[in-house]
Amino acid sequence: MGRAAGHARNLTRSGGAPFRIAASAGLSLRDRVRNGPALDRRARPTRSADALGRRALDIYETFRLYRHHTSRSARAVLPRGADLGDASAAGAKGSSQATDMSRKRRTLASRLRWIVFWTLGTVLMAPVALALLFREVPPPFTPLMVIRMFEGEGIKKDWVPLSEISPNVVNAVIALEDNNFCAHSGVDWGQLFEAVSDYYKGERLRGASTISMQTAKNLYLWPGRDYVRKVAEAPLTILLEALWDKQRILEVYLNIAEWGPGIYGIEAAARANFHKPASLLNRREAALLAAVLPNPRKWSPSRPTAYIQSRVRATRDRMTYLGPLLTCTRA
Repeated sequence: MGRAAGHARNLTRSGGAPFRIAASAGLSLRDRVRNGPALDRRARPTRSADALGRRALDIYETFRLYRHHTSRSARAVLPRGADLGDASAAGAKGSSQATDMSRKRRTLASRLRWIVFWTLGTVLMAPVALALLFREVPPPFTPLMVIRMFEGEGIKKDWVPLSEISPNVVNAVIALEDNNFCAHSGVDWGQLFEAVSDYYKGERLRGASTISMQTAKNLYLWPGRDYVRKVAEAPLTILLEALWDKQRILEVYLNIAEWGPGIYGIEAAARANFHKPASLLNRREAALLAAVLPNPRKWSPSRPTAYIQSRVRATRDRMTYLGPLLTCTRA
């Protein structure tokens, strides 16, 4: 009863409806509780007013329990010796830290997006820029040259224009490496499908690379026979065919191809093996240089094996019948 009276006084101060009625009647709470049935009807609270008072008491009790619970939670997260008054400050600090972390995450995500964007842009645009540059300027080096240099080999190379290279070299290389060089647009699909078909029939996988594909590989990519390099080789070949003419492709290929350990380009190969410039090479010498191109680190034009000799004979026979297939190489 004492607790109820205390709550009633509190609600009377705050303007609770049933207890304002009691106060206006000049009766104490104790008299109202004891003599409720005998009170004048005007001083008695209605049933709805009684329900409102009980509801008010329930709300107060709920609020008190909530405050008690939150105070205990605040004490639980505070370090030992901290004042309960620091709870609000700790909450504000935690909220600020969460906001800072969220802002940092958004900033990091934005930076990562820009890094990915610029990386992809560089990867896609760099080959185009290099192709446009090397259409006019001789390539100073290739990835293969850099790899060999780190392996401890030197670099011997001398750039010469196509006009200063013996026609015998042009004929021999096309005869042995790519008969359809002037006819295809970078990829010889007929030879490619034939090579794949022969492989599935149980034959040894043979190369179907054109001179254009080998130029793209030497200019942009690393040595090897993995599928990743092969996949990257095709679009780069199409790019070179779109931006360069056939003469430029052949000129670059003959000047950057590896012709032995540390030897790059036809001029350096001619001087290293036959002690003469590329412009003075005869049919046999040109055929020897073309014959070793598939594996110049294993075979030598100046010391040909029986297998290389057989390739030289086949090359010289093909050179006789090339004629119309060399129209794109003439100025």
